[in-house]
Amino acid sequence: MSWVTLTAYAARLGLHRATVQRWCREGRIRARRTPGGHWRVWDAQPLPLTVREAAAELGLSERTIRALVTSSSASSRTSRRRARSACR
Repeated sequence: MSWVTLTAYAARLGLHRATVQRWCREGRIRARRTPGGHWRVWDAQPLPLTVREAAAELGLSERTIRALVTSSSASSRTSRRRARSACR
């Protein structure tokens, strides 16, 4: 596989471009910035699980998954806020 544009990656997965860009900024997917400031995404990576998908795969409730993510985050306010937003 190769590095693809953010728009091409989003279109392939049926996601909005802004969602993929947010995931790049948050470090949820493997991405880099070009010298011109544009995002490139590694096309061969698995898609991050949503809370619903993780719950179904693990046989747990969405509430339990959110609690696990929140409790395992670092104690700083920023880390807790990132964990909560990642679960939405």
